[in-house]
Amino acid sequence: MGIIIFLQILSIFIGFLCMETNGSTLVHQALEVQCKESEREALLKFKEGFKNHFGYFSSWKAEEDCCQWERVGCNNETGHVIALDLQGDKGAVTLQLQGEISRSLLNLTHLSFLDLSQNDFNKIQIPEFFGSLSSLNYLNLSNAKFKGTIPNQIGNLSTLQVLDLSGNGFSLTANNLDWLRGLSSLKFLDLGGVDLSKDSHWLEAINMLPSLKELGLFACKLQNLPDSLSYVNFTSLEVLDLSLNSFNSSIPNWLFKIGSGLVEIHLRRNQFHGLIPDAFGNMTSLVELDLSENNLQGHVPKSLATLSRLTVLNVAWNSLEGIVTDVQLLNLSNLRVLELSSNQLAFDVSSSWIPPLAGDCRSKLLQSRATISKLAPNSEKPFFHRYLKIRNFRHCAKLVLESLSGSSVHESFFQWPKRECA
Repeated sequence: MGIIIFLQILSIFIGFLCMETNGSTLVHQALEVQCKESEREALLKFKEGFKNHFGYFSSWKAEEDCCQWERVGCNNETGHVIALDLQGDKGAVTLQLQGEISRSLLNLTHLSFLDLSQNDFNKIQIPEFFGSLSSLNYLNLSNAKFKGTIPNQIGNLSTLQVLDLSGNGFSLTANNLDWLRGLSSLKFLDLGGVDLSKDSHWLEAINMLPSLKELGLFACKLQNLPDSLSYVNFTSLEVLDLSLNSFNSSIPNWLFKIGSGLVEIHLRRNQFHGLIPDAFGNMTSLVELDLSENNLQGHVPKSLATLSRLTVLNVAWNSLEGIVTDVQLLNLSNLRVLELSSNQLAFDVSSSWIPPLAGDCRSKLLQSRATISKLAPNSEKPFFHRYLKIRNFRHCAKLVLESLSGSSVHESFFQWPKRECA
């Protein structure tokens, strides 16, 4: 989700920390002072809590300056430790930390960057004392096999800008999100896979985060989704992912009051029903829109034709019906993925129609275009287009047409190239 925004945020911290990245190792530049003795001792105590050291701590030697240790970053003016990049390797068990997290981290009073993601903490709880690391701007505990209730103390981290607790095997829970109210500086929040089924007021807590740019709440067992808010406070939002929940409602009105800055909206498999709102057409900054695998009905709104920046449009596996014309797709010149499959849609396109696809493959599609007959139904029985997919592979678009049923289709329709372009 929103990887570009995430990398932008991360680059801010890397620049602030005055460090360079070499593989997964943070290396301090132009040291003028050595690290503080008390902080070196704190790091050595922290190291002792782990059963497996492997290559993580090979450079962590008591007789050497801890600012020279791998995965440690220091302020080059004060010598204080300000970063620990201990991200593991999700694909290699031998490169994942296992053990206990020592409270000695509390002696790193200037620590602003802590990444313990992709390790194996064997279903331990997130330590409550993390809430006392008051200088933290960045905390990443994703895919690290934590379990239990997220401690409310995390809400004490008033300077936190990035919080990622996603991917912990659906083992984390939160009775509510009230603790988020103390994180007014938060820009990136990912709680994907955290069980939030007990919190019926989660949206009110999110609405107290005015600086939030990216929100990930996919597969959180959410059920309650208010249709409206008295006011919308998180108007800086650019990426929203609420996929894989169980709202069983219509698409809420407050979504269209966030502002015109939304770039990505992911609402897949949420049991949404009703019509696709025309108001999506006002979100002129949208690049990705995923409404697939819901129970949406009615027509594909003509207003979507105004979203000229769209690269991904996915409304597959709904109950949409009606006619889609080439005119509706004309302005979508940046499309790389178009998913309309498993709906009851008819296509009315001229014989000269060419999909407005972006990418290096477009000229090849122009050269190999087949003649496509007009596909709108001539009878009351609709033409069911079960599977239409336009997808990009390495900057090369392709069109796949299959599983057609319903009224007869001109033979030339099947002559569209089905191979992935080279």
